[in-house]
Order: sequence, then C-alpha cells, then structure tokens
Amino acid sequence: MSKLTPLKMQKRAAKHNPAWHPADLFRISQDDGATVFQDNGELQFDLIEQTFAMIDRTKETMFDASDTYQGSHLVAVLSDVPPNTLALIKVEGRFYSVNSLHGADVMNVAVRYDCNAMADDEAPTIRTAP
Repeated sequence: MSKLTPLKMQKRAAKHNPAWHPADLFRISQDDGATVFQDNGELQFDLIEQTFAMIDRTKETMFDASDTYQGSHLVAVLSDVPPNTLALIKVEGRFYSVNSLHGADVMNVAVRYDCNAMADDEAPTIRTAP
C-alpha cells in the first residue's frame, strides 16, 4: 500500500465532498522569463494545475442576481503551487482574479486567497487551456 501525502488525501476526499469543486489554476504566461502579452496589451495565462477549490461567500451580505457579483470572495484551493505564481482560479466556469494570500491550514494543503469574480465579458486569454 502506498502512502498518500496530505495533499493527495485532501484531494481524494474533496472529490467526494459537494463543498469542493473542480478548479483550474493559472499563472501569467512567460516565455524565456519575459511576460507574454496579447497584441492589445492584455496578459495571457497558462494552466498550471487542475485541482479542487471551495468558494467562501460568507463575508458578503448582499447579492444582485441580475449581475455577476464582483466583490471579494475567499477561495480555498488544494494545491502546492507557490502562492506568488498564482494569478487566476477558475471554479464552476467562473474566473477569479487573485488579490492576495489570505491564509493556509496547518499542513499548508488548503490555501485561501482573497479573490474577485471576473465578469463574463472579461474572460482572460488562456494559452494552455485544459
């Protein structure tokens, strides 16, 4: 029997827990150490990991169902990706831009980020899509 790491155990459990959703993690694209831009000057992004995430909306009190809420959310991610490389998180078809690192659990497996939901018409350019 192989020994699972704490991260692999969490991902295995998250797969069967309805609070956790499949997620894609993205970083800003770079070629030979230089940031890659589109012709219009916007950033491009690369997929770095497919994992699980949970969105915590409890700090918000009002929502408008007619529009995408673009306020701050806490998004917990099961990953060992260095926090300073993460730029976007995609959960349930919605992109979230990472503002800052909020915290992590003791095992440093579930990392929480303060994020903003991106509007549907602001979809980023992904170079390496899943």
